[in-house]
Amino acid sequence: MNITKTAARDQSAALLPTYSADTFGVCSTLFELGGMIVIHDPSGCNSTYTTHDEPRWYDHDSLIFISAMTEYDAILGRDDKLLRDIEEAANEFHPNFICVIPSQIAHLIATDLPALCRILARDTGIPAFTLPTNSMHPYDQGIAYALAHLAHHVAKNFSPNKKTRSPRPRVNLLGLTPLDFHFQKALPSLKTFLASHDLDLAASWTLGTSIEELESSANADVNLVLTQSALPAAKILEEQCGIPYIVAIPYPPLADEIANALQSTRTQKSFQSASTDCNFGRLGRFPWKFLGPQDRLFPREMPQSPATTPPSSRASTQNYIIGEPLSSFYLAKSLFQTTHASFDVLTPPFSEPDLIATLKAANLVLADPLYEALTPPTAHFIKHPHRACSGRTYEKQERNLLDPVEWAALLSEMKPYL
Repeated sequence: MNITKTAARDQSAALLPTYSADTFGVCSTLFELGGMIVIHDPSGCNSTYTTHDEPRWYDHDSLIFISAMTEYDAILGRDDKLLRDIEEAANEFHPNFICVIPSQIAHLIATDLPALCRILARDTGIPAFTLPTNSMHPYDQGIAYALAHLAHHVAKNFSPNKKTRSPRPRVNLLGLTPLDFHFQKALPSLKTFLASHDLDLAASWTLGTSIEELESSANADVNLVLTQSALPAAKILEEQCGIPYIVAIPYPPLADEIANALQSTRTQKSFQSASTDCNFGRLGRFPWKFLGPQDRLFPREMPQSPATTPPSSRASTQNYIIGEPLSSFYLAKSLFQTTHASFDVLTPPFSEPDLIATLKAANLVLADPLYEALTPPTAHFIKHPHRACSGRTYEKQERNLLDPVEWAALLSEMKPYL
């Protein structure tokens, strides 16, 4: 009984919402590629995604559909109806591809979507595929599924004999979606970073891009991995296309160091990434299947900051960053380099009681505004909205810390408390 009560307590949430779902991670990744994405679910999931998690919805055309499954559909199957509806829409809109993804009910009744996608591809002549989502896992798993599928697609059409050489190293940006980065400002900032260091952009995976740009991105010289969910795709492109990767976020204090690492990959193919055991905080863990618990990949030339030291082995910093693992890790590293203040990085999902206990003696917390409710009144809280957590609620306060001006503003705001 005690075990059951503890498990229920650890899984309960009274103050925090769930993060965006894996189905929405797929939609966000494939949004701009000219495909047709169908969420196989009762009506509701589509409006949740487009209303709260997708800032491009009103300004950018995209074919995002819901199958509007009914109770009868769930009981009787009605796969013929699903196929007919998708084929009619495909014949009208002529998408580049069809992606059908299940949410909870389609997953629970074991709808055979791989078989249905083979039928769709045969009947329409349009590539069709599914991904193993279920709307019960967080968004980053969906992004990982989608990016890995795209990487396999690019690798399948890759020919080493057709790879060309450019005067400057070409860089793919892996893992760029509005769920983790500012949808209007992040890509321009990254383009500025590349251009100012004599680097060329091959393709953005997948913000501000097209399927044609992705298909030609196998010509890149190096991949810059921007989120943990992009690591499976980076590994596929390395193994099948010979493109090495660097795992880093070019926040202003680290920009030159990261640019030098990207430049070096052309002449030093052995410089890829080293497996190290980086601790992301007492509550941090990686929920997706792609990575083992010890698989923390960072470039060998990027030394660990004190933020990666297990909290139990040193005096508590009492400064915390909560968010996506890689962006939070490099944010902590950048802040340490700039201010010499150490931060523990905590990554969701969390047990709320454990998180409250961890933050009990916090001095400074940098996180999405929704975490302020779990922060003690004695702590200084700096708002850093994360769309995957709070949706559009704080979109006007979203930061683009890749920009030197916004980075300086954050430092100015934090300085009195460090």
